[in-house]
Amino acid sequence: MNERYVILGYIRTLEPVAITYRKGKKGGYVETLKYIPSSTILGSIISYIGSEIENKEITYQDFPREYGEALFTPAFPVDFQGRIKIEDPLPLPFKTIAKDKNGKHVSVAIKWAEFFDKLDKEVLNYLTSLDYKVEYGFWYFDGNDVRRFAPKTITYTHVALSYSTRTSLKGYLYTVEALSPGETFVFKACISERLFETLRETDPVTLKIGSAKSRGYGLVKITIDNSVSLGDYIDGRYEKVKSMLDENNYITVDFVSEASIKKLEDLKKKALYHRIMVSRTKRYYSFHGENGELVEKFYMMSIVEPGSILVLRNVDLKELVRNEFPCPTHNNYLFFTSSITQINNPLHFVR
Repeated sequence: MNERYVILGYIRTLEPVAITYRKGKKGGYVETLKYIPSSTILGSIISYIGSEIENKEITYQDFPREYGEALFTPAFPVDFQGRIKIEDPLPLPFKTIAKDKNGKHVSVAIKWAEFFDKLDKEVLNYLTSLDYKVEYGFWYFDGNDVRRFAPKTITYTHVALSYSTRTSLKGYLYTVEALSPGETFVFKACISERLFETLRETDPVTLKIGSAKSRGYGLVKITIDNSVSLGDYIDGRYEKVKSMLDENNYITVDFVSEASIKKLEDLKKKALYHRIMVSRTKRYYSFHGENGELVEKFYMMSIVEPGSILVLRNVDLKELVRNEFPCPTHNNYLFFTSSITQINNPLHFVR
């Protein structure tokens, strides 16, 4: 059972879902992420398998030995289900979107690469004519258009409790922002044959994710929409991204998952253009050995966020596609900055 599979799945929120992102300066407001991180998805699946299938506690260190390594993308919001094919790119929170004089949304990544490559004044005039004030959202290619979607959120105000008296704290309220029930999110994953068979047998899976699960938050339904072997996925992706090459042979690399900024150093040297979004929020990670022993524990602050992009040329396209899903190993499968990418998103080539 050494085959690896790529799956395309959807997460549907059945209750409000709070993915704690940051708190207000006085701690009175808790903001939610607008997408579901990789670690949240994998952690909930590990917990579900342990409690509902194995009837035992499965730790993060035990999981790869029993079910193989798993690499999940974050789950990004969509306003439909079933229209994305497994070889299609996922929606991402790009910062390279602008509006032209006709109000049409376009990605400027390729155009900026063309300007830096050729120093063409006409290209610069076009770029300076665009309106860069666009709303935050997750952008995807739909037919011939670039479209935006943002999930709905809902807020609840709660009374703070005293841990010492077990009663409410007078005058202390806090507000939680959560993803609204009925929202849909799409993700991909590269998983072992055993985990693939387990998820397929239990599909759909209903479980809890995120924060405040004991207070009425977090119930979701996860369904697998499509699946292929990793080899077939790579072949299908290569044919799709090769068809996007134009006469300039520009290649776009979108970052789908968080990544260590150190992993970008070599690619940035080759880039004609890059728009890298770096988070300064602390992320804690741990590496474990073959027998589950703690090898290293550390935190990072310079994390490349999903939606970052590079534009390259004269690089091995096949190799880039092959590494869209970098195969995890036992030592790095919990290292969620695995640099999952997608090559030649059609969105960047819309004119």
